[in-house]
Amino acid sequence: MEPMKFEVRCSMNAQIRYGKASMAMVASLFAVLLLLTMFPTASAGEINVLDQSGPSRELRAEESVVFEYVIYNNGTEPLVVKGTVFPDSYHGITASFEDDFVTLEPGESVSMIVTFTADRDVEDLQKVFLVNFTATAMNDLTDVTVTSRSVDLGTVSIFGVNAGENKIFNIWENDLPSPLDTNDGAFLVTLLGWILIGLLFYFVVDPAVHMMTKKTKTDLDDIVLGILRMPVFSLIVLIGAVGSIEILDISQKMLANIETIYAISLVLIGSWLAYKIYVEVVLHYAKKFANKTDTELDDVLIPVLEKIGMILFPFIAVMLVCGILGYDLTVFLAGAGFLGIVVGLAAQTTLANFFAGIQLLIDRPFKVGDLLLMDSGDYGEIKHIGLRATEMLDTTSNQLVIIPNATIANNKIINVVMPDKELTIAVSVGVAYNSDLELVKRLMVDSYLEMSNSKKDKVPSIRLSEFADSSINMKIFIGIDNAVNKWKAASEFREILYKKFKENGIEIPYPQSVVYVKTEQAKQ
Repeated sequence: MEPMKFEVRCSMNAQIRYGKASMAMVASLFAVLLLLTMFPTASAGEINVLDQSGPSRELRAEESVVFEYVIYNNGTEPLVVKGTVFPDSYHGITASFEDDFVTLEPGESVSMIVTFTADRDVEDLQKVFLVNFTATAMNDLTDVTVTSRSVDLGTVSIFGVNAGENKIFNIWENDLPSPLDTNDGAFLVTLLGWILIGLLFYFVVDPAVHMMTKKTKTDLDDIVLGILRMPVFSLIVLIGAVGSIEILDISQKMLANIETIYAISLVLIGSWLAYKIYVEVVLHYAKKFANKTDTELDDVLIPVLEKIGMILFPFIAVMLVCGILGYDLTVFLAGAGFLGIVVGLAAQTTLANFFAGIQLLIDRPFKVGDLLLMDSGDYGEIKHIGLRATEMLDTTSNQLVIIPNATIANNKIINVVMPDKELTIAVSVGVAYNSDLELVKRLMVDSYLEMSNSKKDKVPSIRLSEFADSSINMKIFIGIDNAVNKWKAASEFREILYKKFKENGIEIPYPQSVVYVKTEQAKQ
């Protein structure tokens, strides 16, 4: 009887195992049918998909991985293949095809590339994606097959590596008494520690180094230390605080936001530091050098460079901040370029004056203090040469004249003090026809020699310039020591000559006409 029972039990166990295997097989077939319903699989006669990259990869935050698939049309009809990914995004992971539509002739193959990209704040996770290739026959749009391949991605976060570890400075275990034995207490102690380190630098290290630099001959090290003191203190506290924030065990999303604020803060501090060095070091020594040179180009350009720095450094900082926030900088640069074109067209005159000013400062046809002959015949003394206009003092009317640089650069310039300040002026005088011309010449020379501004070492030239209606006109060419004294010299010469003519009986005739009247009686 016992063998019989054993046989029955074995038979029953075999039937139970067979029944379980049958149920498992039915469940597997049902799952396959369900998948085929969702993603119908292509037959061997349609397309083959060859995975070139493997089914699983590791994806780090802010990085991308690429999967390549070779699609082969082993059918007899041309196909259109569309690639999709399910899901196309998941918790900071996005997937996209490089080219999601391809056409295949029979026997033709093509590569389709899928790129998976992780955001900056992605968390550590494992996810399976389905890469689907939907093939549609071009001669029968109802003939559609789908082939799928799975992709197993494991993401690695850049935040929260030490998240939640109750350690001071992320190094030592927190054995402090309550209530400082928590994560909050460890973070507070760590933050205070970094503040103390910053204060140590601010009140101890920096003054000690500053005392040593006072012994040097140059003031450059003192200027640099003065600039670096506050930014270095701020950086010590900022870097320490952000580096210790993970002690609080906060989410990767919040950590990413804090890191973004931290990066923006670094850009702002760095931009401010660069601007201070530019102004207090570069321009400081540029001004010292400009004071030692004779040219005015550097004196005029340094204020311009100061204004350019006030615009350039904030602009670069804004561009970097936009890049951190994820904005496309090419759009801003293209907009800035277009704005530059608009401003250039609207400010053609201003730009022409600007470049003319640079040309005048480089060529130096005149400098401050020079005397220019103006179009009106008056003389103007140069007071200031700017990048837009030049200021001149009209020596006759004592009025300040502002002339655009483009006007000066495009017209004739007469610098009366170049190559030296001496000037030759012409003074005319008329004498009666009965005058002794030799005596007249001698008196004119004597008058010249008595002048206060005449060049005594030069002999004046005297010419008979005209036989006028009432007088013989004489002209003398007088050399004076300074062109500024042109009008004074001419007036002084006339006053002296008038006295000498009067003393020697030389007549300066009035305009006169002789009228002859002819009558009939006179004719007879």
